[in-house]
Amino acid sequence: MKLPSAQICKFVLDKFNKLALLYKQVNNDKENNKVSELDFTFGNLFTRKENRYYVLALFLVPILVYAQSVGFDFVWDDLLFYLNHPNLNPPSVKHTINFWKETEGMYIPISYSLWAAIKAIGTAFSLIPADASIYHLANVMLHILNGLLVFSLLRQVINHKSAALAGAILFLIHPLQAESVAWVSEFRGLLSASFMFGSLYLYLQGWRIICVLENNKPTQTYFFFSSLLFMMSLLCKPSAVVLLPFIIGLEYYLYRPTLTQMLKSLWAWIIPVIVIGGMVISSAGNISVDQPMWMKPLIVLDSITFYLYKLVLPFGLAGSYARTTDFLIDQWWFYCIGLVPLIIGYLLWKVRTKHPLFLLGAFLFVVGILPVSGIVSFPFQEWSNVADRYIYLSMFGAAILFAALWNHFSNQDKGRMVLIGVLVVLAGISAFVQVPVWKSNFTLWDNMVKVSPNEAKAWDNRGYALAIDEKYEEAILDYNKAIDLDADMANVYNNRGYAFFMVSRFQNAITDYSKAIELNGLKSLYINRANVYSQVGDYSNALADYSTAIELGLTDAYVGRGVLNLSVKKNELAIVDFSRAIKINQYNEKAFYNRGSAYMNLRDYRAALVDFEKARQLNPKYKLAIKGKTMAKQALRSPIYVPGGGANNNQDPNISNYEQGGKLLKAGRYEEAIGFFNKALDANPNFIGTYINRGNCYYQLKQYPKAIEDYQKAIELEPDQGIIYSNLGSAYFDFGDLRMACENWTVAQSLGYHGANGPLALYCK
Repeated sequence: MKLPSAQICKFVLDKFNKLALLYKQVNNDKENNKVSELDFTFGNLFTRKENRYYVLALFLVPILVYAQSVGFDFVWDDLLFYLNHPNLNPPSVKHTINFWKETEGMYIPISYSLWAAIKAIGTAFSLIPADASIYHLANVMLHILNGLLVFSLLRQVINHKSAALAGAILFLIHPLQAESVAWVSEFRGLLSASFMFGSLYLYLQGWRIICVLENNKPTQTYFFFSSLLFMMSLLCKPSAVVLLPFIIGLEYYLYRPTLTQMLKSLWAWIIPVIVIGGMVISSAGNISVDQPMWMKPLIVLDSITFYLYKLVLPFGLAGSYARTTDFLIDQWWFYCIGLVPLIIGYLLWKVRTKHPLFLLGAFLFVVGILPVSGIVSFPFQEWSNVADRYIYLSMFGAAILFAALWNHFSNQDKGRMVLIGVLVVLAGISAFVQVPVWKSNFTLWDNMVKVSPNEAKAWDNRGYALAIDEKYEEAILDYNKAIDLDADMANVYNNRGYAFFMVSRFQNAITDYSKAIELNGLKSLYINRANVYSQVGDYSNALADYSTAIELGLTDAYVGRGVLNLSVKKNELAIVDFSRAIKINQYNEKAFYNRGSAYMNLRDYRAALVDFEKARQLNPKYKLAIKGKTMAKQALRSPIYVPGGGANNNQDPNISNYEQGGKLLKAGRYEEAIGFFNKALDANPNFIGTYINRGNCYYQLKQYPKAIEDYQKAIELEPDQGIIYSNLGSAYFDFGDLRMACENWTVAQSLGYHGANGPLALYCK
């Protein structure tokens, strides 16, 4: 049963009103509750003059570190899984609505909708659609917004402005944040964090009004928009579910409610978590990572330890650390390293009364990574259990810890505070150095093979990056290394096969593609191997592989098989395959171009022109299609050379002059050819082929009146030949007499000469 949206909103607001009364009761218990008297709001950042330098720092510091990323390329999954999504090409309202309907893959409709908006803006301002700059700029600006929100949240729990600034700066420029900011794909994580931090801020402001100002009425707006932002954050990236434990931790620190009171206050928030979480789980599909249950707690503790280590010593950072379950299970230290976070947690618990902020920061740091810590399996575990981007939300907990340390030492030990300040500067420098790792696919994977030299996927991807730069021999060396590390990766054999193909080592390419098919059997591999067979002239094997791919349902193979038939002059069969490909995908520019080529071979220039024009419309930079269109138009209008003389069987007594003139005409030596045709006509003034081809010479020399005279003389001798009327029409057309051109093309068509169909359709409507 579905409730109308108005009833749902009323239901939620009623619950918050009841919770307001509950928290007033909590507030009245002064002995058990320490209510925060801080009155800082997000708006104060921009309305109070004393905050302008803090705002300036929160803007300038991350810009100094991350501005360089605006010039970076797309890397890794950017185009493959996200920005090449069909509904982003082109962006439109209809396509954007589709994001909310489709549940295949990660369900992040708001992230996709914002990507569509960014792409539309880039198109509107004539930015290159493939340029990554506007996407990188969006990441940087979102990260700055998150820094401002983090500063505002820190000011809810700590009164020391400099300490809050230090914590926010650490959040902004810690090297672990470089991946999330410099990688376009993590726009989803940054956007989700913006909504989540905004929701958390509004929630805390609402309870501050209730508990400190003892005013219930304004809180409805705060709680409504807090709930709305929470749901939006979940629809950007599902890891935002950690907002619930974030709220619990901050509520307990600020207002000390009992566990029962906290559960009563948050149960309504569980509904969107269950609903949206269910959609996310159902859209995730099957995850191939298989881990025994007894290992999961150890994996979680190992992940926490790893992140703590990188938080303190952020060196050797990479997109993947190859810290997989298979790797960990063989390491002796894996079974005891989990004691590190347990001991740290115990020590923080012991000092919780004296230093509650330390415990709060540690708690938020840990719960921020729980969704991707190994409690539940997730796809990236095939690469690694840990990744820098997974710690983005947890860095808020680290910011609280750092702000608390700054506040503690600023009151006691100035020397230590200076040391902490130096560490912040070093962190910023380290981040500045780390950001360029994400400049291009090569820099990304080159760094990864250095950090994780035993990761086969890293070598494979660096090889792929080298192949994109046409450094095929170097790519082959990387693929060899990947195969040495893991000989069962079908994708590596496929990639190396392509590199072999590009350096003309065709037999090696066939061997690699065959091995990839043996390991995996992907449909596309048959097409790749067929392309090699086609290149070496093995028509039968190429045809067999294309046909196999088609039987397996890979419709792209129709184009490959069509090109194969085209290459052996089987134009009719080629047209059938290209037409099937077009029926399946009407945006297949290659199918249109190649079908046009087949029509050209069959001298159906009108059909060829239509296909070339369609290919050009689909890709305005398609040079072959542009050239084909020009050739088709020229063929439709150009006179036709008559090698044998015409329809009659008149014998030319001076045949050597006629043949010599024909050779010169073909060679483009028109004036010399005219001399020989003149001699031929002196010998036989009734041979129509001579008049036609001398007319062709005059036509090419743009002496249209003479060409028209010769064509008319040929028509007097043989009035039933459509080809002559077609040539005469072309001469009139270029002479500027469209009416006479159309009349003659019409006569040519009526006489059964199909070559006149094209110019009639184009120029005589």
